[in-house]
Amino acid sequence: MALFKKNLPPVDPHIEADKVVKETGHQREEWFALLDEQQAFIWTAKQIVSWLKKRTKLSDWWAESIGLAYVEARGLGKISEQPTGRFTFTIKREFDVEMSRLYTVLNDVHSWVVFDRPRVLAAKGGKISFAFDDKTRAHIHFVAKDGGAIVIQVQHELIPTEAGIKPRELYWREVLGGVQRRLEA
Repeated sequence: MALFKKNLPPVDPHIEADKVVKETGHQREEWFALLDEQQAFIWTAKQIVSWLKKRTKLSDWWAESIGLAYVEARGLGKISEQPTGRFTFTIKREFDVEMSRLYTVLNDVHSWVVFDRPRVLAAKGGKISFAFDDKTRAHIHFVAKDGGAIVIQVQHELIPTEAGIKPRELYWREVLGGVQRRLEA
């Protein structure tokens, strides 16, 4: 997604905090809070950057830099390695059902069609958090789209190796497929 214009350095989501403030007028965390208010965590990286370009006074370069930093900080890329050396992956799915019904089904882990069921750690504020026996965690965020559909974002974190991502991705596809079948029944 890098800009290829003369005299511009490559887009870098790891720019020093003081330079971000000097060049954009705000701290990176303030930009992230603005994007969170827009529920940008359900958007693609391209949509995030596009929104920043259209709705803020950021230059194209800074919009890309802030956008990519947000994607990385929120673990929105398919896979991201955290500073701890562990991995996080994200999967999204859209359901055309009432939020309360979807929330209830996902909160009822005993009804899931998989063998390895997590413990529910918390269920409040449009988010359900789970703990697994392998010491990984997952969080499901619920967002209502215009038109009634609900987008959920599953973020599974603390995965010890990159090779451990694929089995968890298959796990969540099975869980969400089972949820979809249950909602259609």
